[in-house]
Amino acid sequence: ISVKDETEMAFAADNKTFVSVLNSIEVRAIAKMSLEDYQGANDDCSLALERNPFMVRAYYCRSFARLQLKEYTAAVADCEKGLEFDTENKNLMLNKAVAKIYNKEYSGARQDLNQLTGKFPNYLFGYMSRGQLCIEEGDTLGAIDDFSRAIAVDKYHAPAYAARAYVLLLKEDYPDAITDLNE
Repeated sequence: ISVKDETEMAFAADNKTFVSVLNSIEVRAIAKMSLEDYQGANDDCSLALERNPFMVRAYYCRSFARLQLKEYTAAVADCEKGLEFDTENKNLMLNKAVAKIYNKEYSGARQDLNQLTGKFPNYLFGYMSRGQLCIEEGDTLGAIDDFSRAIAVDKYHAPAYAARAYVLLLKEDYPDAITDLNE
């Protein structure tokens, strides 16, 4: 074996160990989120990203943790960074829009959700989130439309019926609200 071959084998082994360590940190962050230790998950994702700033899943996980910590601007920044590497990541797109809704940046959230539902017309959570945005903005007809679209994507998604029923109650359309709640 040549020195070059030994060097390449050593690099491959070190790289495998490096990747394994990063994956372990990322998995630990996911476990911490499951235990609602969002600060710990945030810290682990930050550590993984310090070591490898190209880990899209770590940006997603950290953005989720930051949403739970009410660090909405930081969550948006994580989503934007992750989307630089994976422009079609619907989870990052959704988290970005949700963070903007919580931060009351409704125009930006609407733009993001329109883009999301345009790219992924069968993505239930895009419609659910846009329906919630419509409620925040007082657009009951838009909310009903989006919750209806969510139901069209998955007729067994009970939260979509409940959300649409809630909006129907706001409009004092009690018979249709009852119908939705019976679905």
